[in-house]
Amino acid sequence: MQDLGLGGNYRYQDTEIVSALNDALMEARRLRPDLFLTSSPVTFTPPAFTNNDNTPVMIDFQYRMPIVTYMAGMIQLRDMEDVQDNRATQFLAMFKQQLVGL
Repeated sequence: MQDLGLGGNYRYQDTEIVSALNDALMEARRLRPDLFLTSSPVTFTPPAFTNNDNTPVMIDFQYRMPIVTYMAGMIQLRDMEDVQDNRATQFLAMFKQQLVGL
């Protein structure tokens, strides 16, 4: 597996991935609050996660890929390589296009 580093540790910690998920959901809420509309009581609050505990992320199937794209961009921004910054910026732009584009 390419994700495994020295000593069998993964390149990105679960906490970093969960944080990127929370960021993605908040950004999706900013751009598309209708995706988080609930009826009783009426709120637009996205779920927030604290750890990797197999809790399902309830988001419409067609919007899952933009969420994953945003997460990949945010995680890559944490890397210290110049090539990653450009790729991360592209991922974040793709997220917005996928979420609100025609």
